[in-house]
Amino acid sequence: MESHNPEDLLTDNKLEFISEYLNNNNKVELKERILKIYRETKAELNIFQCIQRFLFLVPRIKYHSYYKTLKQDFDNGKLNDKYFFEIGACFGGDIRQLILDGWKPSQLYVNDLNDDYWKKSLKLFNDKESLEAKGINYVFGDLCTSEYVDVEYSSLVNKVNYVQANAILHVLSQTQIEQLLSNMYKIMSPGGSVLFGCTVCRKTPGEWFQDPRSGQTRYLHSIDSLKALLTKLGFDKVEVLEIDYKFDDSWRKGPTFMNLTYPDAKLEESDLMEFIEFTAYKQ
Repeated sequence: MESHNPEDLLTDNKLEFISEYLNNNNKVELKERILKIYRETKAELNIFQCIQRFLFLVPRIKYHSYYKTLKQDFDNGKLNDKYFFEIGACFGGDIRQLILDGWKPSQLYVNDLNDDYWKKSLKLFNDKESLEAKGINYVFGDLCTSEYVDVEYSSLVNKVNYVQANAILHVLSQTQIEQLLSNMYKIMSPGGSVLFGCTVCRKTPGEWFQDPRSGQTRYLHSIDSLKALLTKLGFDKVEVLEIDYKFDDSWRKGPTFMNLTYPDAKLEESDLMEFIEFTAYKQ
């Protein structure tokens, strides 16, 4: 049950991106459009915290330290034949940020468990015809299984130059995290391709919540354990850093926010919860 009025959370900063993408500065129209899709989504699908708080309207990719390098390289014409893969695209804000930056849809790969949220995003951003006519690549499916790369999308092996995994790892089990990162390594091209993203972590790695829908027990890495895992899987120049930005004013240091969201979570007050970002290369 929502503890807030959704419209109250549609602050000006939440409208900036969609306003630019749709070339529409009418805040009343934009809010009506967003709330209509929000209500549809709430009625038909699970609404995660990022949807409830409209965080999907603010592209997270712009907050990652690697984004500056990515944009500079694109602006300098170095990425015209490169491919970008987004894990767990949901409403696809980051993919559309790249489109605003000038990437061709045919360079972009959109992944999620299924296309339910993506279909809602096509209505929200009114770009189904445009994206599909320009060759955007749909690669929906479960990246936490070996079949994803070995069977379903074997053509992706050694193909992708950039992979982004934002706010994904902390909703997975320990086994799922390792399988997902292993799959990412397989699809990344040799010679300096880049994996980057962000996740929630804790000081001591461990299980923290059993998802009643899937039965999977979610796992949180620490900075050191995530770095060790990425290195074990073959990644090079691995960086895992605590980040000092917040995606939303509701985020608080410590486990309070997560415990309110997940009352059965196994989190201690002394086990600080932080967002961290990671960057890793395949040479």
